[in-house]
Amino acid sequence: MSFSKRTFIQFILVFALGLLSLNAYSIYKWKDANGNIQYTEYPPPTGDVEILKPPSISTVGAQKSEQPSTQDKNENKGETKPNNEKQPPADPKTVQAMKQKNCETAKKNLDTYMRTKKIRDKDGNVVRISDEDWQNRVDETQKKIEEYCN
Repeated sequence: MSFSKRTFIQFILVFALGLLSLNAYSIYKWKDANGNIQYTEYPPPTGDVEILKPPSISTVGAQKSEQPSTQDKNENKGETKPNNEKQPPADPKTVQAMKQKNCETAKKNLDTYMRTKKIRDKDGNVVRISDEDWQNRVDETQKKIEEYCN
């Protein structure tokens, strides 16, 4: 079976348009006549509506840190408190594996800081950090390397 060049180009265009439409939909949030909140792909016939956009599909962005958290959010007050409730794993092999992984991550972070003063913010945008912030991050990362790599 042989495709002509024109058929191949048409297939690629249809495929590309299909990919573009994946992120082109909206979700509508509204209250019906009984006061119930509805979520639909189509707008309501009448009344107030809130249009919710789904998060964009992106393969580029900040990676989630795999280092153990040292603080938990206090949901009621918005304050942070030390996380004393989590116990370290009892298995020495698990502890060693976590330290090794944290060591590697810290070394990669330090390498990145030494090459550039640009980082990704919470939204995935590349931003330049100040010299003071850069130095603080380098110092903090070096402390983590001493903690996890020794």
